[in-house]
Amino acid sequence: MLFKQLSKNYKLAIATNAVKQTLNDCINILKIKKYCSFLISNQDTKFPKPHPEIYLRCLINLGTKPSET
Repeated sequence: MLFKQLSKNYKLAIATNAVKQTLNDCINILKIKKYCSFLISNQDTKFPKPHPEIYLRCLINLGTKPSET
């Protein structure tokens, strides 16, 4: 599984313009929640995509810089 392999060397986050319930349903169906360090939906932001807020919040939460992603 791709997420399992990637999570061994990288912090993984999901940023989606979907509502939180859809995000949770998808990660549960795909069984990938345990591989993700951070999840964020459009309900967790003030400004939806394409505004950069959702991506910036991922970077801050993961403690990474844009050049490292």
